Amino acid sequence: MIRAFESDVYKVTINWSRPRLYDNALNSEIKEIDNIFFYKIIARYNGKYKLLYIGKAYRQYVTSRLLNLDHKGKRERLNEKYKRHDLLISFGAVNTNKKRNHRLIDEVESLLIYTHCDINTLINDKNKWSHNITRDYHIINSGFRRDGMVKEIGLGLFFKW
Repeated sequence: MIRAFESDVYKVTINWSRPRLYDNALNSEIKEIDNIFFYKIIARYNGKYKLLYIGKAYRQYVTSRLLNLDHKGKRERLNEKYKRHDLLISFGAVNTNKKRNHRLIDEVESLLIYTHCDINTLINDKNKWSHNITRDYHIINSGFRRDGMVKEIGLGLFFKW
């Protein structure tokens, strides 16, 4: 498959870190890395992983985002629902061929959520059933994906000779 208009494609690679225990992630030095815009909350039990939440942080560190009031409530609900599981955080470092800005980060987050909406453990509310994106994207997820995250996402016009 070939992209129809290659120069118009937003190519994004997200390298997902090895998950850390939630509390350990909050105390990590990850805030020193300026290309980390995404995170996912994962439950682990008996060596199996479940993707629970995909989030973004723009103009703030992911660790700061996780300390916000709305995330404290999410964490309490997840701890209650997944009592026997370890809650983990994986950080997503972004590389792209275009300028990183708020719109790009928002749209990539939307596509990540929309693509994984069939995972019944995903608790995201926004972007689960639609995305409203008109630009072309090619997203590659690398690094930790044992939670069911797909390797590649394409949105746009492709063709085959």
